[in-house]
Amino acid sequence: MIVHACKPASAAGERVRRPISANLPRNERPSESFTNNDEPALIDLIDDPVTRHLMASDGVDRDGLLALLGDMRETLLARA
Repeated sequence: MIVHACKPASAAGERVRRPISANLPRNERPSESFTNNDEPALIDLIDDPVTRHLMASDGVDRDGLLALLGDMRETLLARA
């Protein structure tokens, strides 16, 4: 059991927290357009590297997901 995992860091030994994007390779950092809490477009969320890895691990195909979303959009617009 990890005993120290839940203890707060002491003031002297506290680590400096860096943004998560600082650890990502440059081509996988979040887009700069979302720095002011702007809402990202759905395609930007789907094309995010983390989302792509998760989709791949779940066997979700990007084009299949986009086709499903397009069909759902048409269905919802037809009901409006």
